[in-house]
Amino acid sequence: PALLACMMGLVLSNLVFVQLTEAASPAWLAPLYALTLAAPILGRFKEKLANRIVWNLAVVAFFGRLVQHALSADLAYVLQDGLLLAVLCQVHLLNNLRAEQRPDLLFLNSYLIAIITGYITVDLAFAAAFLAYAPFFGVGMQFRVVGRSDHEIESEDVKRIAIDGTMRSAVLLGLTMAAFFFWPRDFDREPLFA
Repeated sequence: PALLACMMGLVLSNLVFVQLTEAASPAWLAPLYALTLAAPILGRFKEKLANRIVWNLAVVAFFGRLVQHALSADLAYVLQDGLLLAVLCQVHLLNNLRAEQRPDLLFLNSYLIAIITGYITVDLAFAAAFLAYAPFFGVGMQFRVVGRSDHEIESEDVKRIAIDGTMRSAVLLGLTMAAFFFWPRDFDREPLFA
C-alpha cells in the first residue's frame, strides 16, 4: 500500500506537470485524474484478462488518434501529443501492474515527464509541483528497493522509510535550490522551445 501511494503521487504529479504545459485542458485530464485516484479500487481487477484487454485497446486507440492528429496538425503539437500519451501510459501502468511485475518503467517515465515538462513550463507553479513530486519519487524508490523481497513491509518500517526518504528528498531539493540561486546562469540565451 505504501508503494502504491507513492506511485499514485508520482502519476498525479505527472498529470499536474502536463496540465501546467497546457498540452491538454483540465477537462480532458479529469478522467485520468479520476482513474489515478481510483487505482486502489481498480486494483482488484488487475488479474482479469478482460480488464487488461480493455486497457490495452484504449491505449492503442488513443495512440492511433494521436498519430492521426500528428499527421494532420503542425509539428509543434507532436511534443504535446507525446506528453498526453506518456501520462495515459502512466495511468495505464498504475492500474495494470500486477504483484509479480516491477514498477521500474513507471518511475522512469515519471522522471522523463518531469524533465521534459520542466523545459516547457518555466513558471513558479512547476517549482511547486516539483516540490511535491520529489518526495514521492525518493520515498517510492526506497519502498521499491526495500520491498524487493517476498515479505510484507512492517508498519513501523513503513514510517521509518517514509521519514528517511522524505529527509533525503529535502536534502536533494535543498542542494538543487542552492545550485539554482548561486550557480551563474545566462539569462540572455535562446530558449530551448520558443
